[in-house]
Amino acid sequence: MKNIVVLTDFSKHADNALKAAAVIAQKMNGQIHLIHTVPLISAAFGIASKTDVEMTIEQQYTEHVKATAQDHIKKQVEAFALPNIPIKAHVFTGDLFKVVEKFVVENQVDLVVMGTKGTSGLDEMLIGSNTEKIVRHATVPVLSLIAEVENFLPKKIVFASLLLDQHAAVVKKLMPLLEAFEAHLELLFVNTPSTFLTNKEIEERAYKLVKATDLHNFSLRIYAAISEDVGIRNYADEIDADLVVMATNQRKGLARYFLGSLSEEIINHYKRPVLTFSLRQV
Repeated sequence: MKNIVVLTDFSKHADNALKAAAVIAQKMNGQIHLIHTVPLISAAFGIASKTDVEMTIEQQYTEHVKATAQDHIKKQVEAFALPNIPIKAHVFTGDLFKVVEKFVVENQVDLVVMGTKGTSGLDEMLIGSNTEKIVRHATVPVLSLIAEVENFLPKKIVFASLLLDQHAAVVKKLMPLLEAFEAHLELLFVNTPSTFLTNKEIEERAYKLVKATDLHNFSLRIYAAISEDVGIRNYADEIDADLVVMATNQRKGLARYFLGSLSEEIINHYKRPVLTFSLRQV
């Protein structure tokens, strides 16, 4: 996780994300790309076609906003400048998700870090937050922070997992972070009425995962709860976890609407940092 992207809208949430990314970059001997995206007016308001006058107005407006953004991002870089941590500023125009997707591929990015306000009610149902949209489409791990973290030092990390075979790839991807921070990993299996397994079955799954990853500094925790999201939040609170790690299937469209997304539920409504890995990419 040496090549890190931080998305900024110049809010306190973005500042929080940049602080966390700086800690990771310092530990991993990495660099940060700070990205701000200026949306086009036509895209924001769903305008399919424009007259020449409208195109000129949009171009002038976009250039003005980009110039302002360049000034803001320069000040943000200066405010967070740390020795031995390169921070490169980028201001793009267009759709946020397409910009991020293209940049991640072209620059071999290892991690995306975002601050989030969370969502609730109708906004969550119809629109969703920028963070959950990035999580849903990301090809690399995404670190989401909904609350300010005074000192991001993930020593106690909870990996909420059904301990499936494919989750071994997530643990392997997580290894450099565990080693850099000398962190202890809690393998958490939330035993719910819908996913109930005996302790023996859970321990057998855990044994296979640990053997496949050569994991050492860890504990297995079996936690009974009415639902996975309740179990994850309650357990992480009980041990005062520094970071929650989850694997996501990146459901989209009707599948997401009817089945929901556990990782997005946690990201939108939980105060602790959440690191998500796409099972389609690991």
